[in-house]
Formats: sequence, structure tokens, C-alpha cells
Amino acid sequence: MYLTKIFAGKIMGKIISAVKGFFKQWNKPEGDNYVASKEIIAYSVGGMGVFFIAAIANNITLSSACLLIGAVYKISPTVIITLANVNTIVTLLVQPLKSWLIDNTPGKQGKARPWLLWLGGPTALFMSLIAYIPNTWSVDVKAVLVGVIFIFMNFCYQFYYGMYIQLSQLMTPNTNERAKIISLSSIIYSMAPTITGVIFPLIAAQFGENGTGWYSQNFYRVIAPVMTIFGYGLSLIAYFFTKERIVVAKRYEQKVKFADGFSKILKNKYLWIANIGVMLAVVRGSITTVMGWEYVYVLQNDNIYSVMSLIMGTASLFGMALGPIMMKKIGKKNTVILANAIFAGASMITLLFVNNFALFSVGIYLCYFSAAVQII
Repeated sequence: MYLTKIFAGKIMGKIISAVKGFFKQWNKPEGDNYVASKEIIAYSVGGMGVFFIAAIANNITLSSACLLIGAVYKISPTVIITLANVNTIVTLLVQPLKSWLIDNTPGKQGKARPWLLWLGGPTALFMSLIAYIPNTWSVDVKAVLVGVIFIFMNFCYQFYYGMYIQLSQLMTPNTNERAKIISLSSIIYSMAPTITGVIFPLIAAQFGENGTGWYSQNFYRVIAPVMTIFGYGLSLIAYFFTKERIVVAKRYEQKVKFADGFSKILKNKYLWIANIGVMLAVVRGSITTVMGWEYVYVLQNDNIYSVMSLIMGTASLFGMALGPIMMKKIGKKNTVILANAIFAGASMITLLFVNNFALFSVGIYLCYFSAAVQII
């Protein structure tokens, strides 16, 4: 008991010291740091706005799991897959345009920040439009409209979201400070999906009985414009109150030919490893959607979904808080390996015990925890 008190005292001492150091640098950074604490908070709170919009993006997807597109609009899984494939092709084709736009960002606000201002509005508009397609129109017309709107929505949203994430890399040239910014901001902006995970089921319950609110078009017509507009406004805090400190000089000219650049990409094994990792991360992330299916389709209880979403949010909080500590203790590579191992084991639990509510929930909790570790 005595040793436990000493250990707890040391932990509390470190926490208090860290908090004091953070507020001491509220207006001016110290040592090798470049970013004041108030700017880190601005970036983090702005990120909550971005992730409020991300919460809508996660509920409006080109997949059979999307209740709006599949259950409400009655678009078949085959057509949804076709639309998703078309969107993927278009995304690949416009990628050079996106790169060109970033390289030629006008003004003196930097490479990432201006896009938070310019793309938040269009993103909110296109996400809301998908929810407002008249359901009385034919399935074919709805499918075409969903496909076209989604192309524009996906371009704006992915660009917008990517520039927010990129901003953390441009705020300071100090790599240790970057890790601190990412760690703290991820804890703060992760509150957005936790909040939406709690309130969405409660709102859905107002549009139906016994979990049927998710099948109501009016539910999406409410949450899409409200959350995206609110999120856009909140994200502007990151635009107005942060600064980029790594900016390419205007006189710099890119002199690498497209053919040479493409050749370098083919030979860059680290780039391929990173991209394969991203693709596997998308597949891995789909496991967490099982929680929604369990509560919507099996339990059909919006209140349980709301409570469990709040509980699962604590798993992300613990993962983001422990991520930096794990990296210091066992290294980044071992942290990733361990987190993946936990995720794989937890995924097996969810698949094997889908009818056991307690074990299923434990499995999902561990999935959320390990996924959050890897964000850092």
C-alpha cells in the first residue's frame, strides 16, 4: 500500500508538472519549441470541428453499411460497389490536380491553413445535399445523383481533412514538438466522435421506435447540415489562430519531370509500405463499425448504442494518452506491432462472441484502444 501511494504520488507529480509547464508556455514557447500552448489548443479545438464533419462522413459512405444510401434510398449493394469503384478511379485521376493546387496555394497563409477556410463550406454543402435527395424519385436517378454528389463531396472532404492533419507537420520544424502537438490534439479532437456517438442515437430515437430512427431520411437531414456547419465554424479556429512555420519559398521551382517522379515512386519501397499500411488500416477500421451493426440490427436499442459509444470513447482517450508513453518505453515500431496484435486478438473476440454482449463489448473496446494508440 505504501509503495502504491509513492507510485501514485510520482504520477500525479509528473501530471501537475506537465500541466504547469504547458500553461507557462501559454503565450510564448520556451527552449527549442516554436509553438505556444494557446496555438496548440486552437489547433486541437479546430480539429474537433473537422472531426464533427468526419462523423457525418462516417455515416454517409458508399457502402452497403450506409443506412441512408442502402436502406433509405434502396440502392442495391451491386450499384453501391459500382459507384464506389467509379469514385476510386476519379480520386486517382484528380490526385495530380490536388497536388498541383497544394503546390500553388495562393496568398501568404501557407500550404494547409487556407484550405480549411476554402473547403469547409463546400464539404458541408455536398454532405447535406446527399441527405436531401427526394426519396420519391426513381432508384436509378437517386443512384446517379448520389454518385455525382459523392465525387465532389469526397474530393472536398478528403482535401479538407488531409490539410488539417498536414497542418500539424507545418506548425513546427521540431519533431518532438510535433509529436506533442499530435498527441494532445488527438486527445481533444477525439471528443468529437465520442460526443456524436452519444447524441446521434438519441437524435435517431426521435425519428422512430426501437432503433428504427436510423432508417429515417429526416434523421440525416437534421444531423448532416447541423453538424457540418457547426464543425466548419469550429474548424476556423485552427485557421485563424495557428501559424505555419515550414513554408516553401515562392521562388522555388519544381524541376522533377513527371516520368522521373513516377519512376522514383515505383522504386520507393518505403512509400509502398506506407500505402499498403494505409489500405490495411482502412480494412482494420471497418471492424469498429461492427459495434454499430450490433446495436442497430441486433439489439435495436438506441439508448444502449448511446451509452456504449460514450464508454468506447474512453478507450480512444486511454489509447491516445498511453501512445506517447509506449513509444518512449518500447519504441515506435514495437508500439505499432503490439497495438496491431491487440487489435487482431480483439477482432477475433468480436467475431467469435458476437452473441455474447459482454465479451463482444470487451473486444470492441480493445479495438478502439489499439486503433487510438496507432493514431499517435
